Amino acid sequence: MALCGLAGACGAGSLGLLGVACYVLGSVHSSRRRGYTDEFVLTPEDLNMPYEEVQFFTEDGISLSGWFIPQSSGGRPSRRVIVCCHPYNNSKSNLLGVARGLWDRRYAVFMFDFRSFAHDKAFQSVGFLEQHDARAAVACARRCAAPGAEVGLIGASMGGA
Repeated sequence: MALCGLAGACGAGSLGLLGVACYVLGSVHSSRRRGYTDEFVLTPEDLNMPYEEVQFFTEDGISLSGWFIPQSSGGRPSRRVIVCCHPYNNSKSNLLGVARGLWDRRYAVFMFDFRSFAHDKAFQSVGFLEQHDARAAVACARRCAAPGAEVGLIGASMGGA
């Protein structure tokens, strides 16, 4: 009799664990819920940095937006570009302080939003699908930068993973 009770408890526990796992996976891998603060962001212009808005596409067809913040020295464009990758469920403006520090040290900076901030809703995955976004951002940064520029990456949280 005790064995049946133990088996039933293990089965109920396993079912509960499966339910929690499904809920977490569904929450993390769904599209991000839009909020009223999505439209209230700082831009590089707010920190006295010139910038160009760019649009680019990932290999799986997601349209993303970014900012290219050019830098020059002696009238020549910088040949050093840093791509900034923001944390999970934050926008590119979250790293503007870092971008300003890099820009002050004569780096051109490319900032972009991961798919959770795409104009059209897209599924997010905390890293797996966002690899497509980062690769597309690096390719776009290379197109925006001076010919032969070296490209590096910096990120925070998921953007640094």
